[in-house]
Amino acid sequence: MRTGRDRKARPAAGQLDLLSTPPSQPVLEREGASTGIEWTEDTVNIWAGCSKVSPGCKNCYAIVSAAHIERCRTSPHYEGLTTRLENGQLDWAVDAAGHAVLGYNPNAIRKILSARPGRLLFLNSMSDFWHPDAKDEWRRAALEAISSRPDVCVQVLTKRPELVAPILKRMGAKLPDNFWLGVTIESRTFAAARLRLIRQVDAFIRFLSVEPLLDDVVGRGLDLSGIHWVIAGGESGEGARPMKPLWAQRLRDHCEQHSVPFFFKQWGQWRNNPIGSTYSEVRERDPNGKGGSLLDGRSHRDFPARFWERWGKFRQQAVSLAPGGRLPLVEEQ
Repeated sequence: MRTGRDRKARPAAGQLDLLSTPPSQPVLEREGASTGIEWTEDTVNIWAGCSKVSPGCKNCYAIVSAAHIERCRTSPHYEGLTTRLENGQLDWAVDAAGHAVLGYNPNAIRKILSARPGRLLFLNSMSDFWHPDAKDEWRRAALEAISSRPDVCVQVLTKRPELVAPILKRMGAKLPDNFWLGVTIESRTFAAARLRLIRQVDAFIRFLSVEPLLDDVVGRGLDLSGIHWVIAGGESGEGARPMKPLWAQRLRDHCEQHSVPFFFKQWGQWRNNPIGSTYSEVRERDPNGKGGSLLDGRSHRDFPARFWERWGKFRQQAVSLAPGGRLPLVEEQ
């Protein structure tokens, strides 16, 4: 674990500070990470398959990934999860009753049980843990495994925060402290309602994923009370919608004003990145992430303070015990 210097004064909006200043909190060393999602280290998919629920789902990366896995026939539980529409676009498959086709993989739970102490695991990156067509018995098995490993952090994202409290009540369950509850807010349209709903759930860490960032979510104000972390990024892939620098800058500044850790993941595509006017120039000056990941010339990779306070010691212990001081890769199950 290393710490950075205090941040210096930020340039005016639109200007670039090309000398990146390290953050003032510890920097996450993602040793042995098995995923390119920079705010986590490994993914665990106990089930796969989903359905689109809002504009943020339009260019869903998981559909493309699921279709590829399905074609390769390497994971039986991915068979039949996607379909090709008449217009040629991929979509999630539904059964005759109109329910989403979901593929369950109970063996994936072993990845939680065998994870190294302090590890960050993104649960159900290929689905939604709170999807209405997922079975409560699947969720219960996952929650039991998560509860048995309080030294591991499990990150869960949803676009269905209205279902979280009713499902937990129906199951007679509660979220363990190491269950990070996140909600996606891609635009102002969904900000107020989704924030209100996630705050109603008792969670040790609540976070926002503002990706894809499709407009100025701050607007005239964004209530971040009860929120411990904000992730932001531009959309990537075919048909990606643009993200204006001002939207990301305003969100970053708003988070800092309210003392909420901010993580800028990526610009999504090089055309969004104001650091250069051509692809080659952007890649040379900002090579990390999709489209680069510097905002005003700096890397913003903060994590919740509660993460370092509760789980930092486990990460230090894991590194000290690992050969060569490095965390070994957690194999997919």
